[in-house]
Amino acid sequence: MWWLVLAMGCEHPKRETKLAEGWVKIRGGSFNIGHDGDRRAGPAHPIEVPTFWIRQTEVTVAEYAACVDAGVCDADPPGRVPSRCNWAQRESRADHPMNCLNWSMANSYCRWAGARLATESEWEFAATSRGTRWPYPWGQAEPSCELAHTKACEPDLTKPTCSLPNGNTEQGLCDMAGNAYEWTLDAFKDNYKDHPNHGGATLTETAPDFRALRGGGIGSDEPLTVYNRAFHDPDFYYSGMGARCVYGPSRSERKVH
Repeated sequence: MWWLVLAMGCEHPKRETKLAEGWVKIRGGSFNIGHDGDRRAGPAHPIEVPTFWIRQTEVTVAEYAACVDAGVCDADPPGRVPSRCNWAQRESRADHPMNCLNWSMANSYCRWAGARLATESEWEFAATSRGTRWPYPWGQAEPSCELAHTKACEPDLTKPTCSLPNGNTEQGLCDMAGNAYEWTLDAFKDNYKDHPNHGGATLTETAPDFRALRGGGIGSDEPLTVYNRAFHDPDFYYSGMGARCVYGPSRSERKVH
């Protein structure tokens, strides 16, 4: 792995992190998270998000393999692993997103890399190009196979990351809609009541029953809007689940019951 110390005008990191090229700085600011027309994404409300850095791409098979080689990450989730999981063909799919990740696998990789999973607030702030009111990461246009890789394009197989540049955000983030869902730090709560207003994660006093995922993935009929919120048991996985890491100043979380 490559080593880089991040010190770009925010807080200086307390330690070195295993970070490569491909990190994008998202300058902090305020925006309205959520959407009142979506039951799970309401009520929309203003929040502040501190500056953070986010990977341009979803975690790739090649990146994840380095964590497996280091003896930290599990190569496969528990149980039967479908052939459409990219790890089974890791040499030919090295630049594809590492899919079939459950929450623990995603979290372990980002922590090993000296980073962490995004909070829902950070994820949506990045997906909206710092708070635009566009419904999709690329703007207003309805999804197509030139903008996002979805079930309509190829139901079961991912594409190499950053294959669809027309679907990028203004900051150049790839695949914020489609290819693979991205696990977040947050415990899933079925609406945004009591959502933290400082960019931190929603957590629970005990291990949550569900974790939030964002972004849409292959094999899913969920909409690709930037405010759409999915959720699953943290132990669940399928071929459309992956991860994207962030790095930034920590914030306290609000715990809900």
